[in-house]
Amino acid sequence: SREALEAALEQPVTTLAYPGGAYDARVARAAQAAGYLAAVAIRGGHEQRSDQLFALRRNEVSGTWSRQQFIALVESPFAAAPAGQN
Repeated sequence: SREALEAALEQPVTTLAYPGGAYDARVARAAQAAGYLAAVAIRGGHEQRSDQLFALRRNEVSGTWSRQQFIALVESPFAAAPAGQN
């Protein structure tokens, strides 16, 4: 899949999203050994630490969010998810 993405995008793919967000130390080591620079997990939140590049947090964007809710998240990345959308 990485090769297909790189061919389609015509640029290197350096990050990985763990399938389903599931990972453990073994999977994180395998991602690093495969040459990825970082990977995102399913854990929500904004806190990012340089010693956890293979367990980066992310916020899920719901398909039910309004355009304004999405804009609010993008414009204020360290704010909590829009009310009622955690």
